[in-house]
Amino acid sequence: VAVGLLLRGLTATQTTDPGFEVRDVAFATYDLLGGGYDATEGAVFQRRLLDEVRALPGVEAAAQAITEPLNPDTEEAGIRLPTQDRTQGRFADLNGVTPDYFDVVGIPIVRGRAFEDEEMTTTAGVAIVTESTARNLWPDQDPIGQTLIMAGYNGDITLEIVGVAGDAQVTVVGQVAPYYLYLPASPQVAQLLRLVVKSRTDFVSTAAAIRAAAARLDAGLAVQVSPLESNLEFWRRLSGILTGLTGSLGLLALSLGAVGIYGVVAYFVGRRTREIAIRVALGAQPGNVLAMILRRTMRPVVVGAVVGLAGAIGVSRVLSAMLFGVSPFDPLGIGVAALFVLAVAFAAGFLPGRRATRQQPLAALHYE
Repeated sequence: VAVGLLLRGLTATQTTDPGFEVRDVAFATYDLLGGGYDATEGAVFQRRLLDEVRALPGVEAAAQAITEPLNPDTEEAGIRLPTQDRTQGRFADLNGVTPDYFDVVGIPIVRGRAFEDEEMTTTAGVAIVTESTARNLWPDQDPIGQTLIMAGYNGDITLEIVGVAGDAQVTVVGQVAPYYLYLPASPQVAQLLRLVVKSRTDFVSTAAAIRAAAARLDAGLAVQVSPLESNLEFWRRLSGILTGLTGSLGLLALSLGAVGIYGVVAYFVGRRTREIAIRVALGAQPGNVLAMILRRTMRPVVVGAVVGLAGAIGVSRVLSAMLFGVSPFDPLGIGVAALFVLAVAFAAGFLPGRRATRQQPLAALHYE
């Protein structure tokens, strides 16, 4: 079951559509905190850098965010409805973004609107939620205009929902976060922001232009530029490594189990060769004898498979963190494992049984 589920997860990571644009998008990271920038200086630098990059040839759009899609490091905070107390809250993933972020990464605003420039402050009190968040919090209501309470460092913050963004796999490949909030990137988090750029030019040229733009503002600031596809590849490589390590052990266990099942069942059938010969000599049809053998040999295997599957389904919860885009109860991954074991047992009963029924009765009676 582990092998089947992991292989299904690996396939999902290679073929899944994450719900956002990964091609022709790059992101730049730089350490303003380490560079000695305070909040005010960081906000000025970020604004000037954004203007510089937007003016570069080939750049279609540029924005800033605390984290780009599929970055393993995600911020989170407790949220609740105004009618709920703190014990009824849940945790939501967060991202602070500038207004053009959704255009850059290709996540549509399906209801309401994106942020406005004047909302890039600490007092705006607005938020954009994902479709899944809206369904989970307001299943039968229009989320636009609703309010949400978010736990902050200095007390609770009341947020008004101004937009609903399309669902996307922005935290983990194959999974849409049940609760995800986009907040305006305020000056207080300016030192943490990253640059996200959509460009028509090739990545090498785009990266060089971004680094040159940053150098014009601060020649001593180290800037690393990466394609957004690299984040997707990170999760794909992680899935491949986990599948390779766990899958190799699982395949070894599966092989040992198959050999054991085949050997035991084949030995059981072989021990009944004389009985089979007597039945055939007394007029029993070979097909009926073979069916009887299969029924008797498959019965304990089926019982064992049911018990084993029950245990495997329980243990498969452990794999949930490694199954990108696949449920730990995926019927195909579980079903293939069960069918493999049953097929091995069927072959172990069918092949020796058919051979025994085709023997001459006299030769079979002298078998051993």
